[in-house]
Amino acid sequence: MAVSGAFPGSKGEMEFIRYDRSRFTSATGQIQAISAYYHCNRCKRSRWPAFESLGLGPGGLSQGAGRIAAWAGAIAGGFKRSGEIVKKLSGLDLSASTLERVTEQIGHEIKKEQKAEVESALS
Repeated sequence: MAVSGAFPGSKGEMEFIRYDRSRFTSATGQIQAISAYYHCNRCKRSRWPAFESLGLGPGGLSQGAGRIAAWAGAIAGGFKRSGEIVKKLSGLDLSASTLERVTEQIGHEIKKEQKAEVESALS
């Protein structure tokens, strides 16, 4: 089964490869999800539509768990300390490296959005 136009600018078709099962950390704990996996041989990109629609992505955190991690990472005074706060407030056991990675990733996304807003306002 093929899906056409799955990526902007891609002229290839996404081919169904298999169903994938993955574990994710959500704001309420561990979840397991299943998604069809599609790949485009032309642009070499892949998609997992069910994971995407649920807000589950690389790194194994849901959007909610990612927000908790980024918030704690931004305010707690060190990623080890932020891990203790996350554990105490939500019960999630996230490593300092996960908290650092997620905080930096969300920080980059915020910076990019702010830059786009400024450019839009000035044009």
